[in-house]
Amino acid sequence: TWVAMCGNEGSQLVHSGARRSRASVDSGMSEGVGKIVLGSKSQTRQDILKEMGYEFEILPANIDEKAIRVPDPKDLVVALGHAKADAIQQRVKEESKHVSGKVLLITGDQVVVHEGRILEKPENEQQAREFIRGYGRSPPQTVGSVVVTDVRSGKRWHRVDTAKIIYKNIPEDVIDQLIKEGEIFYSAGGLRVEDPLVAPYLVKIEGAKDSIMGLCKADVKYCMGEACKE
Repeated sequence: TWVAMCGNEGSQLVHSGARRSRASVDSGMSEGVGKIVLGSKSQTRQDILKEMGYEFEILPANIDEKAIRVPDPKDLVVALGHAKADAIQQRVKEESKHVSGKVLLITGDQVVVHEGRILEKPENEQQAREFIRGYGRSPPQTVGSVVVTDVRSGKRWHRVDTAKIIYKNIPEDVIDQLIKEGEIFYSAGGLRVEDPLVAPYLVKIEGAKDSIMGLCKADVKYCMGEACKE
């Protein structure tokens, strides 16, 4: 299935890579769902949905996340998830008039909490170094939301999940390589547990790895299941 990915640079065709399969039923989906849209350009979130067996389209919200400031990290990620849905819900609704069945939009957000501070994507090399150096000193915690919107009825369901990552000190030469790769600048707190470079320094994960990577499968299943009951 080829779907349109619309971002700031126009539209391009992107293959969702997912098949309709028994996984759709197992994860709480019903036959009444005609279309799923992921409101994120995150490759990791796309990969997680594919692993779950979902077939979906991609439409990034492209909001100014820093314009939304809430002191509590759980409230913040929920507010950001709702803001992303607000930004594209009407467009998804208009572009889905021909679709039979429910049209569900999945959005969400993630931040890292470390030593009492909310960390988002590092803005520069200095900040990335500061973030990563600190993780050997004390464990960071990820806080992530999932928001599912029925774009026709306007009803929404959300959940928040947290997880903790315990690291040994990450050497400076490894931090240099991570910065050179550049992927850390697209991750909250510069955290990339899936990166082979940090694997030798990962001691333990307390929680779900998919939650740390940006989209908690259990929360997706729950919210999609609730949406399908309506």
